[in-house]
Order: sequence, then structure tokens, then C-alpha cells
Amino acid sequence: DGAGSKLIGNVIDIGNMAKKGIRTAGGTEPYSGGMLHGNLITGGMEAVNSRAGDSITNNTFYDNAKGVVHKAMAGALDITAVSDNIFLGHDAGSYGIYVDASAASALLVNDFNCFWSLAGAMTSPVYQGMASGGAIVLGANSIEADPLLTSDYRSRNAQVLRGGRAD
Repeated sequence: DGAGSKLIGNVIDIGNMAKKGIRTAGGTEPYSGGMLHGNLITGGMEAVNSRAGDSITNNTFYDNAKGVVHKAMAGALDITAVSDNIFLGHDAGSYGIYVDASAASALLVNDFNCFWSLAGAMTSPVYQGMASGGAIVLGANSIEADPLLTSDYRSRNAQVLRGGRAD
């Protein structure tokens, strides 16, 4: 929890669905700039509670109700990059990326992500609860497909391995 935190290459088990997980910044810091890269994050209501300036890349979110929850910070440069992740939610009602209504001015860069759930396709892989502003949609190179994870949580889906590019 804090400005400029880095969490790289860890296995993090948040536990039951009532718990919230990693919080990248707190208070009213003007810029958090946290980095989450190459982690396996399992379980939890909100796996990552993202704030302004975060970079969330190359992670696998497994069996979460909400993978990345983005919330705004007062007076912050509110840009978060979420790319090259696998979101395998708890059920079809799970969200890969959930943008809170407080993040009305957020610029969320999301691309090259894979969205699926343990029960099949997600109803809404990306949820936008913004009070105003443009819609948050799947990135042009993001896909909704089963990542076909191995027992060590690596994808066997050729399209995921190619970054969302078709054959």
C-alpha cells in the first residue's frame, strides 16, 4: 500500500470472496504509480484495488469476483494501464476490470487482455460504473476466450500466447 509500490513475480492468495486484496495506493497521494507485473493473484472480492498511475501487466487473476477495481483519487493524474493479463473470474457474473463510479475522469488503458470465468464466458468482462465520460470497452486486441490454463496457471490457448492476435 503506497506510492510507487512494485509487486513483481509473486503468488498471492487472497482467500475467500468476502476479502479485498492488494491496494496500490491510499489516502490522497497525488500520484501512486504502483506496478503489478507477472503475479498470480487468486481468490477475493476485489483482487486489486487500483488507483491513479498504476501499471498492471502480465498477471493472471484466477477465481476472483472482480480482478482489477479502478477508483479515482482526488487531484490525481488518473491514468491506469491494464494490459497483457489473464482474467479467469469466479463465475459468469465476475468482472475482469471494474471501473468504479468515482472514477469519472479516469483514462483506463486496457488491451491485450484475456477475459473468461470458471463457468464460461463473463457476462460483462469490463464494467463501467462511471458517472460521466466515455465508455470503457475491451481493448482492440483483448479477447473473450478460455485461456486453457495448465496446472501451473500458464495459458495453452494459442490466441492468448499471441497477444490476442488471430491465426
